[in-house]
Amino acid sequence: MRTNANLAVRAALITVVAALVPVLSGSAALAQKGEPAPPPSVDCSKKENQRKPACRNKKGELSDSDLFYAGYWLARKGDFRLALHYLRQARNKDDVRILTYTGYVIRKLGRLDEAMQKYERALMIDPDYTVARAYLGEAHLQRGERAKAREQLEEIARRCGVACEEYKELAGALARASAHS
Repeated sequence: MRTNANLAVRAALITVVAALVPVLSGSAALAQKGEPAPPPSVDCSKKENQRKPACRNKKGELSDSDLFYAGYWLARKGDFRLALHYLRQARNKDDVRILTYTGYVIRKLGRLDEAMQKYERALMIDPDYTVARAYLGEAHLQRGERAKAREQLEEIARRCGVACEEYKELAGALARASAHS
């Protein structure tokens, strides 16, 4: 049975997605349209906010899928700390989506080596998960390792072709990196 608090959180998630979907651009193919999004950003590190529904997940009220999409949309919005808060609550630590997006958020917070470990773990579980490959390629670019980024681009092409979003995004990142050198 769902609690009233759980229903309120889910209603907030669904309401916010309607506002966020048209606003957010890029990497939109990495999430499915119509999935729930989180409520507006709340700083869960502040004690006065820790009782708010956005900052708690008592008794597993939110599923791993809910937590993933909350983390996804918060990351797309640029609220990386709160996104990480949601992603870390997932029970299945080997969910490739959770691993990949945790890596993405950690990378955006400046912890590149730790992020790459998350991507590599996701790819050990599912070598065909091209989202992790695209983000791993971007991480290689941050390190100045274009050849390794190109290797990931080639792997993405083998797995989903040159028309898939992950290929286009990493190819674009490679092109931008080449233009800046």
